[in-house]
Amino acid sequence: MLYAIPSDSKLQIMLGGGFAIQQISDAAGRGPFLTLAEKTNTDVIVANNDTRAFAVVSAGFQFRKGRWALFANYQFMPSAKNFLLTSEQHALAAGLRFALTTAHEEVTTER
Repeated sequence: MLYAIPSDSKLQIMLGGGFAIQQISDAAGRGPFLTLAEKTNTDVIVANNDTRAFAVVSAGFQFRKGRWALFANYQFMPSAKNFLLTSEQHALAAGLRFALTTAHEEVTTER
C-alpha cells in the first residue's frame, strides 16, 4: 500500500492504494466424487484458482493530540471470477496509537 497524507494538521486524511496477493492454503474440493477423474479434475481447478493478485484501495483518518492519535482505516479489495473467494473483501481497522519517539528531524546543509 502507498498512502497520501495531504496535510500535517491534527486531523489527517489518508488515501491509498496498492496491490495484494491473496493465497488460500490447503484448499480442497468437496465430494462426494463418483470417480477418481472427478476428484483429480476438482483438485486441478482448485490449485489453479487459489492464488490471485488484486488491486486494493484504502481511505482513513487520523486525529492527533500530542503523542496520541485516534485512527480509522477502511480497505476494499474487489472480487474475481477465477478466484476461490467470489465476493469482494472489506476490512475496517480502528484504534489508538502512541508515538514513542518524535518523527521530526533537523535537516541542515552544514557538516
